[in-house]
Amino acid sequence: HKWTYRTYLSSLIAESGFGDVEWKGSHVSPNSGNDLPNEGWSGKNAAEIASQYIANAENDRADVLLLHAGHNYNANPAHRPEAEIIAVATNAHARIIAAARAQNPNVTVLYAKVITSGKLPKYSYIPALNDAIGALAAELNTAASPVRVVDMADGWDWTVHCIDDKVHPTETGARLMASKWFAALAASPFMSGTDALVEAESFAAKG
Repeated sequence: HKWTYRTYLSSLIAESGFGDVEWKGSHVSPNSGNDLPNEGWSGKNAAEIASQYIANAENDRADVLLLHAGHNYNANPAHRPEAEIIAVATNAHARIIAAARAQNPNVTVLYAKVITSGKLPKYSYIPALNDAIGALAAELNTAASPVRVVDMADGWDWTVHCIDDKVHPTETGARLMASKWFAALAASPFMSGTDALVEAESFAAKG
C-alpha cells in the first residue's frame, strides 16, 4: 500500500538529530514506498505475524520493538467469537514480546493499541482488543524491559484516516501513526546511539 508510517517515521528520526537507527526484519514490504526491513506482513493476523517473527527472531535482535498487530480476524458471528479473537491475538503479542526478550532481555517494547476500522462487523472487536492490550502491557512491563502503550486508536477517525477500504491508512493517517511512534521512541533511552529497531505489524489485505 502506498502510505505506511515507516516512511514518515524514518524521516522524523532522520530529522531529529538522534543517532542512526537500523531497521530489522526479514523482508521489505512491496508497494510501501520505502526499503525498510520489517516483520509486517500484509493480510496476516497476529498469530501469523508471531510465527513469522519468532522464526526470524535471532536475526531481528533489537533494542526497540514496535508492535502493532490486531487486524485480519473477523468478529462476524458466522466466523469467530470476539472473546476468542482477543485471547488468540493477545497470546500472539505475548509470544512476540517473549521472543524479543529472549534475544535482548533489555528490549523496550512499544506496544500499540491498533487503529480502528469502519469495516464492520468484521472489526467490531478492536475496541475490546485495545482494552486487553492495555491490560497485557501492564502485566508484562518490567524495569529491565519496559512495555509502553502507544495508543494509535486515540484520535483515529477511520472516515478521515483510512482509505476507501476503511482499514488502511491514508497519507494523513500514516503520518499520524508515525508521529505517535516517534513520540514514544523519543522517550526511549536507546535513541542516543545506534539502535536496532524491528516492527511487527498487521494490516488487512484489501477485500
